[in-house]
Order: sequence, then C-alpha cells, then structure tokens
Amino acid sequence: MSSYFILKFGTNALLIFVCALPFIFKKAKVIFLGIAIFVLFLAPTYSPVLIASLVAERYLYFPSIGLSIAFAFFYEKLKEKYPVPKQARYILMFFILIMAACALRTLLRNEDWRSPATFWRETLATSPDSYQAHNAMGDIHYREGNIKEAIAEFKKAIKINPHYARAYDNMGKIFSSLGENEEAISLYNKAIKINPKYIDAYNNLGNAYIYLNNYEAAIVLYKKAIQINPDYAMAYSNLGIAYNHLGKYEEAIASYKKAIEINPNYADAYYNLAYVSNESGRREEAIGLYKKAININTKYVKAHYNLALLYYQNMQYDLAIKHCDRATKLGYKVDADFLKALDSFR
Repeated sequence: MSSYFILKFGTNALLIFVCALPFIFKKAKVIFLGIAIFVLFLAPTYSPVLIASLVAERYLYFPSIGLSIAFAFFYEKLKEKYPVPKQARYILMFFILIMAACALRTLLRNEDWRSPATFWRETLATSPDSYQAHNAMGDIHYREGNIKEAIAEFKKAIKINPHYARAYDNMGKIFSSLGENEEAISLYNKAIKINPKYIDAYNNLGNAYIYLNNYEAAIVLYKKAIQINPDYAMAYSNLGIAYNHLGKYEEAIASYKKAIEINPNYADAYYNLAYVSNESGRREEAIGLYKKAININTKYVKAHYNLALLYYQNMQYDLAIKHCDRATKLGYKVDADFLKALDSFR
C-alpha cells in the first residue's frame, strides 16, 4: 500500500469526521468530544506545511484519548442493550486486551526511540524509499566513523530524490574531511544550484576554499551566506578566519566579535578571536578569551593548550602546567620540548 494512498485515505476520513461533527454533537456530545480531540491533535499530519516530522508519532498520544472516550461511550451503550453482567465482562475484557496490546507495542516502540541510530535504522526497515531516512542514516554512519556506509546512504538519498540539496551538502562535508576538496566543491555547488538560499552549503563551500588557500573566494561565499541570513554566526566566525589568513586582523576581529554578538556562547568564535588577539600582541586579552572558550566548552583542547603556552610566556608556570596536563588528558599531542620545559617547574 503506497504512502500516497494512505495519505489520501486519511485525508478523506478526516474530512468525513469534520463534516459529521455537527450531527454527532447533536446526537452524542461525548462522542463529539472524543472525535474532536482525535481530529484536533491529529491535524498536524495533514498540514500542507510539513510540520508532522516535528511532533513525529507522538501526535498519536492525545488522539488516543479521544478514541478511549468513544470506546467508553459505546461500552456504556452496550451495557444498556445487553445488561447481562457476563456479556459486559466479555466486552470489558476485550477492551483490556486491546489496551494491553497497545501498551506492549508502545514499550517495544520506545526501544526504537532509544537513540537516533536505532530510530533511523527502524525507519529505514519500514520505509526503505524515504530519502530523508537514508540521509539521516548517512549522518549516523559518519558520526560512527563508517565513511563508506555514510557515502552509500547519501547516494541512495540522492538516487531517490535527485533534488535533495541536504544530501549533496552532507556528502560534500565527508569528502572535505577526507581532503578531497575538489569533489566536495562540486557537491556543494550542486546543493546551491538546487537551493540558492542554502546557507550551510555556502558556508561549507567557503570552508573548502579555505583548505585550498583560496581565501578571497571563501570570503565571497561567507558574505553570501550572511546576506541570506544576517544572524548566521558561524559564517561570521569563518569569515574572520579567512581575513586572518590574509593578514587583515582588524576585519577578522570585527567578524569574530559579530559572531559573539549573535551567539554569546559560541566557543569557536572566542577561540578564534583569542588567536588573532595574540597575533596582534594583545596577550592578556587573548588569555581572557581562551578562558571564555573553555568556560563554554571545558573540553576545548586547543584552547587549553594555547592557554598553557601563554601562561608559560607570562611565567605563570602552575597555570601553564594545569592547562597543558588538561590538553594531554583530552588527547592532544603536546610538543615534546614544551613538556620538557614544564617538567623543571613541576
């Protein structure tokens, strides 16, 4: 049974319910209440704007209350028609069995919701033609370190829907992480061609040009993303990186500060601003900014290491040792000469 047929059937059923509501209200107000609850909370799934995915299958919880009200009403009517206690018990037992079966199915379904990976794997098992599910599964594989599987899933999403810009963008990020920036650029451009206002694709395309040392091209792309969304903090931060590579420190600082203004909890922006501040000779300011980055993200390993270097230059050896040890514990490969220099102060 196709999803289109199910949607058409469900839509028609909803319309019948809505048209019948005045008659039902006149004949049985309790049933009207149950159906009204059912229709009201199920309505998002029939919205012309795609918002059903925001509430997922949980939109069925409240409608089930309406069905329970309707069942209780009919149960009472049956008791009036068949007043024999034995028959009433059979009806009640039937209802209890239905409730138990639904409760068991809910418990089993909760296992599917245990994590994004289990959810999307189950979704693919039931909806193998869903390009969104293949795209999400590709992201899961990438996070798990399964690069080949991730690329395969993104390709499946594109095969099902060749106009799905997000899959091109996600696959581009993988190729960029592998150092294949030319391939990544081609994929980002395809995403932008499909959706000319796809700000993430502009930002990621700018990053690819950064890796190729084409900072002027990157600046154009970051500015394009900002033009589409003036509150895009990540693009401002990356714009600052491009300016920094070109030695345009004042422009870089202005970009980082704008990113922080938009998002005061943007640890990368504080880190980048600290770096350029130190390069400009403002060491104390850089220390304060690295500390802000660490306050936001206590596991910001590069911020710990750079802070250790600055504290060492300030002859604050205890603090240098503290942050160097933290960086080492977080897995950062600390320069051997720096470790040797700190050893004499331990």
